[in-house]
Amino acid sequence: DLQHGIIFDGDLNYVKEGMPPKFKVETNIKTLVHSDLIKNLLINRDDTNFYDENNVKKIGRSVNRKDLPSILQNESKLERYILFSAQNALDCGKAEQKKYLEKATNFFINIKPILLKYNFKIIHRDHPRADLDEPIPYLENEYIFRRHNKDLWHDIEDSFLHMTFNSSSAIEAASCGLPTIF
Repeated sequence: DLQHGIIFDGDLNYVKEGMPPKFKVETNIKTLVHSDLIKNLLINRDDTNFYDENNVKKIGRSVNRKDLPSILQNESKLERYILFSAQNALDCGKAEQKKYLEKATNFFINIKPILLKYNFKIIHRDHPRADLDEPIPYLENEYIFRRHNKDLWHDIEDSFLHMTFNSSSAIEAASCGLPTIF
């Protein structure tokens, strides 16, 4: 699990009341975090000793961000990328997942004329807990592609805009100066 958002003691997705989430323990998920501060928070606040030096790794994050105005004014760039952080996590129900996919697919159908007019391409980024075998209808569009890059920071660096319905990756995007449209 790649840290997304700001982890704090009381975050039910990381550690709450001294307990890591059940789904992480059952699947022995490794957690990649931004800093020693977050790594130590998880290890020290976990009363079960699930989090330890072996399954919490500090990977840091990139701070190399291109200036937004220069990206938009660069006429030699043939394609401009918009990062879309999907919310296709495994921890929601089938009905909720179906409704989300319908909403996202309709959204991309509605904005297709704008994307094509300005030669914008959408980088689809799966949620870290996504079922990658689950079909996503909007990925059939020629202007949307799934990137299998494990590093969020490369996707942020390659994009001039970030879009999401409710992903906490908006916090990482903002920390790198990338604006988010919700």
